[in-house]
Amino acid sequence: PSRRRGAVVLQTLVRAMLAALAYFVSARLGAAIALPHNIAAIWPPSGVMLALLVLSDRQHWPALVGGGFTGALVSVLLYHYPFPLALTAATANSAESLLAAWVIRWRYDSRTPMHSVAGLVRFIVGAVILSNAVTALLGGVMLHQRFGPAFGTSWFTWCVGYGLGMLLVAPGVLKAAHLSEGISTNVWTAAD
Repeated sequence: PSRRRGAVVLQTLVRAMLAALAYFVSARLGAAIALPHNIAAIWPPSGVMLALLVLSDRQHWPALVGGGFTGALVSVLLYHYPFPLALTAATANSAESLLAAWVIRWRYDSRTPMHSVAGLVRFIVGAVILSNAVTALLGGVMLHQRFGPAFGTSWFTWCVGYGLGMLLVAPGVLKAAHLSEGISTNVWTAAD
C-alpha cells in the first residue's frame, strides 16, 4: 500500500511538472509573438492547458491545474510583474482552463469535443467564448492595473488573445494526441 501511494504521489508530481513546463514553454512562444507592451494577440498556453485537461481524467485535473498555475506564475514573474498582479494573472489563467474543460466535459465525458456538432458548439460557445469571457474579468482587472487601459479594453484584449489560443491551439493538440494514440495502439497491436 505505501509503495502504491508513493507511486501515485510521484505520478502526480510528474503531471504537475509537465503541465508547468508545457505552460511555461508555450507562454514563451506567446511572448515571442506578442504585440507591443507584451499584449498577446494569441495566447498558446490557454489552448495547451485546455487540451491537457480535456485529454485527462478528472482525478488528474488538480495536478495539471496546479502545474499550469506554477508555469503561469513563473512566466509572468519573469516580466517583472508585481507579485499580486502575477498571482492574479496565474489565477485567471488556471480558472480559465479549468472552467473551459469543465464546460466541454460537463454532460459528456468526451475527450474528443469536436467529433460532433454539439461538441463543436460546446467547444466554441461554451469554452472559447463564455468561459473565457467570465475568467477574462479577472484577467482584465490585471491588465488594467498593470498597463492602464480602460477595463473594457483590457477585458476584450484578454478575451481575444486567450480565446484565440483555445480556438487555434487546443484542436491541434487534441488531434496530435489522438493520432499518437492510434499510432501507439497500432504498434502494440502489431506486436501481439
